[in-house]
Amino acid sequence: MTSSSQTATVNNQNQKLNELDNVSSNIPRSSQKVLIVDDDPNLRMLLAAALADDGYETIMAQDGVEGLAQCKAVKPDIILLDAVMPQLDGISCCREIQAHYQSNVASQPCPPILMITAMSDTSVIEQAFAAGASDFITKPIHWPILKQRLQRCLENNVLKHQVIAATNEIQHLNIQLAKVTAS
Repeated sequence: MTSSSQTATVNNQNQKLNELDNVSSNIPRSSQKVLIVDDDPNLRMLLAAALADDGYETIMAQDGVEGLAQCKAVKPDIILLDAVMPQLDGISCCREIQAHYQSNVASQPCPPILMITAMSDTSVIEQAFAAGASDFITKPIHWPILKQRLQRCLENNVLKHQVIAATNEIQHLNIQLAKVTAS
């Protein structure tokens, strides 16, 4: 490879990395899907209505089993997950969701999981974090705090995707560089 073609390749790759830097974390909310998993139908409806008013697309599930199935089917951008539910509790559901995304079945990173709990017991909160929850909020829900935590989790998820894309691009560049230096 000639010096000018090497320079062109490096410039092209630098341009791609700069494009990744310019991606905004302010994705329109209408493109963001929120999976709401809670056994309380009233809370599900309240959450769905409040989030729809803010422009989010909402999907609902009444328990952990249905939530896990919906998660696999709709690939949400974020999950609001009640800690205590029949059949499959929120902590176990969180673990199952994490396991699904860590397997090769899912082609993307796990969406953030915001655990909702009526319990202020720190052991439940610790279990939620150990299971892979990104954050938590206690019931009764303080709506401004929920909206801030939801937005923060979504913004962090966008950054996580950008880091993964940049890492993949760097690995690709390293392979190209190794080929160039070997010739």
